[in-house]
Amino acid sequence: MDRLKELKEKLAKKEALTEDETKELAKLEAEAKAKEEAEAKAKKEAEAKAKEVETVDEIILSEEALEKISKSVGDGITKKVDDAVAKAIEKVEKVVDKGIGAPAPVVKVTDEFEKMPKELRFFKGLQALYKDDRATLKRYNEYAIEKAGYQNETTNADGGFLVDRDFVAEVARLENVYGVAARDARVVTINSNQLVLNKKTGGVTMFETGEFVAKTGTKMTFGQDTVNLRKFAGIAIVTDELNEDAAVNIFSELTQDFALESARLLDTLVFTDPTSGLYFTSGTAAVSMGAALSNLDFDDINNAIYAVPQQAMIGAKFYLHRTLLGLIQRIKDNDNNYIWKPGVDGAVGGTIWGYPYELVEVLNDVNVVGDSNEPFIIFGNLKNSTLIRKAGLNLTTLTEATVHDSGANAVNLAEQNAKGLRAEFRANHVVQFPAAFTLIGTGTVS
Repeated sequence: MDRLKELKEKLAKKEALTEDETKELAKLEAEAKAKEEAEAKAKKEAEAKAKEVETVDEIILSEEALEKISKSVGDGITKKVDDAVAKAIEKVEKVVDKGIGAPAPVVKVTDEFEKMPKELRFFKGLQALYKDDRATLKRYNEYAIEKAGYQNETTNADGGFLVDRDFVAEVARLENVYGVAARDARVVTINSNQLVLNKKTGGVTMFETGEFVAKTGTKMTFGQDTVNLRKFAGIAIVTDELNEDAAVNIFSELTQDFALESARLLDTLVFTDPTSGLYFTSGTAAVSMGAALSNLDFDDINNAIYAVPQQAMIGAKFYLHRTLLGLIQRIKDNDNNYIWKPGVDGAVGGTIWGYPYELVEVLNDVNVVGDSNEPFIIFGNLKNSTLIRKAGLNLTTLTEATVHDSGANAVNLAEQNAKGLRAEFRANHVVQFPAAFTLIGTGTVS
């Protein structure tokens, strides 16, 4: 506005203005007038708002009043806070005991607590805190709308942490690694829900013979494995508020989580599933370490290698949990020296008896108590087993369905302003040649 003042003074001195200065003066005067009108309007609205009268049903305190109360609490002036609380409550409901310093009145906890205005709820909680009214304080702390069964911004763990504040807009992750099965097994993708796999179960035989002697007949034998796909699915519900307000892309995070979970399930299907996993497949070779994991030694591991046919040894690996690898690394000889020697750089070699190993999180760890039949380590080539999949992980966004949250509560997405992300896939696993694998475990491990 200094320029406007300068031009007006120039006119007052009866100095001539250039054409550009005249236009500039008109523009500045218009801007100044608009600003004055806006300020006047804002002032008028503020005055009107200040004159609004409190209703008996709800006490609305100004930010200034709340700030003063907070300052009083911070300075330890609890008596002033208590007075303010008592007066505020008195306007709405009868106070049983208004004596400051006297025993605190116990507020009757009823369903009406949830119907109180939020300001009154705040004051009652504050009063309970300073008067050590634990019954009311407990009810105040427990008061919340339960939303733990679906993604929302009210409950921190279900999404509230993601609502925009001054923080790094990303979700840190420290998660297990899965995906060994999809990488190492023979993977077959089909379009139907069933697969029939042919395999050779017996071969031809040749016999020594002589001149003009009848030859012995021989033949091959075949078998079939019929595999029906199994379906796995999950639905994550996200409120529209969380989707709009979160500082990170919640659907991107869910997609990443569903991908990780599908990889875990595929590992489970191949290794530990009760109906399809190698742990529970009959016909595998077995090496028993004894009654407990502490009996495991390098002889057991070596025996596992030569318990499978020679052809099965080609491309074979050891599959074990990371804690089992640590157990093997700590095996010592009679002189208390490590048998598996670290290299010059301190790292242990990437093979056991010349065969590589893979760490698999779904396999039994050292905390599993071995019973009479508990497998731990698998040796073999996963190409001798088949992982069957239909397409891949299918993700679908739902907007108008009635689904159930993680707490089994029905949620109408359209009526309750939410969306769902459905993830599903179909897969199964079959071990076509069980004899190509060895299980190392406690007891009989059969």
